[in-house]
Amino acid sequence: MTIPMRLRLLSICLLAIAILPAARAEADLEALSELLAAVGIDDALYAVVAAGDLRDPTTDDIAALDHISATMARLDVGDLERWSQKVEREHQLEIGKLYDIRGKILRIQSHRTPADGLIYQTELQLDNASPPAMHISVWSKQIPTEWKSHQDENVTISVRCRSLFVKEQSPTFAAGSFEWLPKSNDIGPVVDEYRSAIASIGIDTAKFESLEHGRKVSSNDREAFYEFLSKSDQFHQLPVYRPKDKPEAAFKIEELLRQPREQTGRLYEISGTARRVTRIPVTDRDIVERYDIDHYFEVDMFVRLNPIVALVDEQTGRRQEYESYPLTFCTLRLPDDLPVSPKLHQPITARGVYFKLWAYRNELLNNPSSEQDPHLKNQRQESPLFIADSITLRPGHSDLLQRKSGFAILIGVAFSATVLGIAGALMFLSNRNRAIRNAYDSRQSVRIEMDE
Repeated sequence: MTIPMRLRLLSICLLAIAILPAARAEADLEALSELLAAVGIDDALYAVVAAGDLRDPTTDDIAALDHISATMARLDVGDLERWSQKVEREHQLEIGKLYDIRGKILRIQSHRTPADGLIYQTELQLDNASPPAMHISVWSKQIPTEWKSHQDENVTISVRCRSLFVKEQSPTFAAGSFEWLPKSNDIGPVVDEYRSAIASIGIDTAKFESLEHGRKVSSNDREAFYEFLSKSDQFHQLPVYRPKDKPEAAFKIEELLRQPREQTGRLYEISGTARRVTRIPVTDRDIVERYDIDHYFEVDMFVRLNPIVALVDEQTGRRQEYESYPLTFCTLRLPDDLPVSPKLHQPITARGVYFKLWAYRNELLNNPSSEQDPHLKNQRQESPLFIADSITLRPGHSDLLQRKSGFAILIGVAFSATVLGIAGALMFLSNRNRAIRNAYDSRQSVRIEMDE
């Protein structure tokens, strides 16, 4: 009986679909082997590790593992994700392959390297592996700072890492770093409920340590920035943060500006006035492929501070009062009625996770002839940066800053010389805040900038 041509073609297509993933996996493994061999990670180096007793490692053992870990740290994150496979059974592990490891670190020990650095040996219990409660050893040059004070203690630290299998006896792996996904019942480094909550949606809290607060959004922030954006559709699962000493307030500007590391990962819900909305294209091919993100929106908001807040510049010691302050929200989605526009006065409520305190420089701040507060010249403006999952419009259409100026002028006309003095102070404060607002309106958008 002859097989119809259409059925033949369908069979060929199905066979190709079945074969292609295996062929790609084989090609990926070959590419990984060639890449590692080019930097001296080959059978000879694996033999050095295999011959040693890592319960009491020699200098050669440590040097070999240090070299492998350093190489792993330099590999592209997208390649690591693509090349790694799950650990399911111990007897299926193969030397020189990458594995996606999830589990709990039970103990940490450091070793001095020949280059007088440190490498960390961890005992790790795998999740969902056979046999149950399978233990392995993972070596890495990098661990979060909070872990270092818990060396040689019994801990449970929930982690994920993509590691190279290097030794069969007492299964041993080498990783470039760990993703830290703390749970509320972990033992060891202390984290609050907000940190464990954001880890529960898969965000790596170890990346928080490398964020450069008070600086531009740089290449060092890149992985964390896009990870936040990609997970933003799950932010609704997180608890909304409220200041402990002022739970009725949506936020405290002092915390956002002076304690940025503590705020990273906390979900806020803040109301203010949207001043500008910008569409930012994403041109990094690996980000588009890994996260399916080809653009995001930046929403620039001003919030009114009540009461007025006085802040002291830590570098100059100068005291400055603020009646409003700029915040930045980056989001993948906008409400239908919020347009992309350089000039807006739209009241909104934004819900987002604090990412970092970022700083920007612009022409108004650097132009000596500008009509602005002279104290702002040659300084960077700092602004809290959030990744938002929800932005909603609120009733009303006003510019609080301009209303404040108008109100101050009316008081000056209507009342006595004493009140005129007060009005003058308000005018000065409003002008200062308008200078900040104008500087904010003219600055560059939030983009990942390569280090200079």
